[in-house]
Parts: sequence; C-alpha cells; structure tokens
Amino acid sequence: MSTETAILTELLRDPGSIAARTHEDRGLRALGLASILSILVGGAIFGAAVGSFRGHLQLLFAALKVPLALFLTLAVATPAFHAIAATFGRLSPFRATASLVLAASARMALVLLACAPPLFLAIDLGFRYHEVAILAAAVFGLAGLAALGVLLRGLGRGP
Repeated sequence: MSTETAILTELLRDPGSIAARTHEDRGLRALGLASILSILVGGAIFGAAVGSFRGHLQLLFAALKVPLALFLTLAVATPAFHAIAATFGRLSPFRATASLVLAASARMALVLLACAPPLFLAIDLGFRYHEVAILAAAVFGLAGLAALGVLLRGLGRGP
C-alpha cells in the first residue's frame, strides 16, 4: 500500500491520529499530497455528479468548479483560522494549521466522493432540479461535519 493510500485510509478511520500528526511535523509532505489529490478527485467527481443534471459542458464546468472553490476557500480561510486559533491561545506554527485545515478538507472531499453515486442515482431517477440542489446542499453539510471533526481533534481540548 502506498503512503498516500495509507494516509487516506487513516484519514477515514482514525482522523485523530491525522490531526495529531499535523502538530508533530512528521510526514506532512505525504499528508499534503494525499490531501490535495483527494480534494481534486473528490471535488471533481462530486462536481460532475451535480453537473450531470444539465449534462454536456455543464458536467465539465462543475467538475472543475468544485475543486477550485474548495481550494480558494482554503486560501482565504486558513490564515483566518490560524489567527483566530492564536487569539484563543492555540498558538501553533502556520504549517501545522495549514496541514490540519488541508487534512480536514481532504476528509470532506472523501465524503463528497462517497456521496456522488447516490446523487448520480437521484438525477437518473428523475429528481427535479430543486430536489437535487437540496440533496447536494445536505451532502455538503454532511461533508462539512466530517471536516469539522478533524479540526476539533486537531485543536484539542480547552477554551
């Protein structure tokens, strides 16, 4: 099993150990690579599922748009998250904060990837546009909760 595959397995099965790894500075390069790949693949496949409602070029645009939106959100939110954590006494190197946020986003992308087939099925079964939009929003909420779990484990206990 490759290092990236082992990291993704650990991210799904034991997010606490991944969160702890971000503070130990061990294997951050492999964690970052695996996280980036999972965001690209998971976001693209989920975007393709959402775009399949309209089909044709919309499928391609949505497959490109979702990973891009995830990465742009990371670029804006990571420095803010680091500043807020430091304000509340959770001072850690920016590298650790960035790794933690990237790992959390990778877990989110893996949940999106897992939920893409049911979304494809719902579209194939003839769900209407608004039903698909609500289903996609619910999937994003579920994926966000999975990411939040990694962030909270990485922050640890305390105020």
